[in-house]
Amino acid sequence: MDVNIGNLPAIRVAEPGKPKGKLGKNSSPAFITPQALFPTGFGALSWLRKQGINILVQDTNEFAGAITDPTPGFPQYKKGGSNAGQLSESLDIDWAKLAGVTGFATHAVTVGRYGTTANRMFGDWLNHSSEDYGGGGNVAVHLVYAYGEETLYHQRIAIAAGLMGEMGSFQSSPLFCNFMNNSMCGRPKAATDSPYASGYPASVWSGRIRVRPTQHTYAQVGAFAAEQGLYQNIQHRTGFKFNGATIKGWRLPLEIGWEPVIRGRLEGHYKIGGLWQHAPLPSNYYNKNGQSYALTGTKPRNVENTYAACGMTHAFPCEIGKFTGPLLTVVFLKVVLMIPLISLLPIRGLRQVLQIQTLSYWQKEKGFQIMRPGFREGHLF
Repeated sequence: MDVNIGNLPAIRVAEPGKPKGKLGKNSSPAFITPQALFPTGFGALSWLRKQGINILVQDTNEFAGAITDPTPGFPQYKKGGSNAGQLSESLDIDWAKLAGVTGFATHAVTVGRYGTTANRMFGDWLNHSSEDYGGGGNVAVHLVYAYGEETLYHQRIAIAAGLMGEMGSFQSSPLFCNFMNNSMCGRPKAATDSPYASGYPASVWSGRIRVRPTQHTYAQVGAFAAEQGLYQNIQHRTGFKFNGATIKGWRLPLEIGWEPVIRGRLEGHYKIGGLWQHAPLPSNYYNKNGQSYALTGTKPRNVENTYAACGMTHAFPCEIGKFTGPLLTVVFLKVVLMIPLISLLPIRGLRQVLQIQTLSYWQKEKGFQIMRPGFREGHLF
């Protein structure tokens, strides 16, 4: 689900600019129109899209369970199942079509989350069983994004500002939020080893400039508020928080990337970047006297200026066959390998993801179709 909504800014990053001659007056990238049960909305949605208004509603339910009895001696755990769900809505407006403002578009996303996650039953708080659980404030409507974006020079320059999540634009990947796994979904732990890193479904006041010098390369820089308590109910429960009462500083990410396409359909994404953060963080070692806080039994001192570096690769190296069939089937395999690293930089881990997936869908002209199985492989440092 979040591939379409939660990673919307990332999807727009991965859309290379088109040759100048193929663009008309409207230089804003096309809005996403994923496969849907009622793709035209009985004609209403199709008419709205022609006017520049794109509405998308998605409901996701993720079922999980503990199928064996818990370890003896832990009465708080039990055998059973659960469901965690999310109802999300997005509103995209192309103001070139609606009001003649060339290249300008606005985007807003809200969610309502419900249910519970099965890892509460078996006690795994590192690898949550449902990625659409938590952070929604337990309210009917939680604001995720609300920002505007201006694209210039035939999509070569994109300037965005408003309420955005840093992880939606930087250190993002189409590998995230493909399936039920909160260790990699939305907020990859190696990338967000800071209480100020904003990721879905949280957002902060921010701005971002992206430049695409060639069709398959880009560079971008941003400024994101370092806000305290992003995923807590105090002030951030509904997401409709517009004041700066909890802003403690700023985060300035920088990223450059190369996105080749082989044979017109096999994509690769390779990126490196860095981050400077001006906000109070507890030191990993020192107290206020320059001694080890662990050995002296004191509190760590605050560090105002910190930095980080990152590298990420993910590719779609091959596809296997093409099949059609009368049944709706879903096959999804995800393997996550976590290897701790020791570094002077605040880079806490490496994650490698291998995915083999196929998904069937219904198409009006052809009936049920099964997409080509594909392999996805990625690294996050």
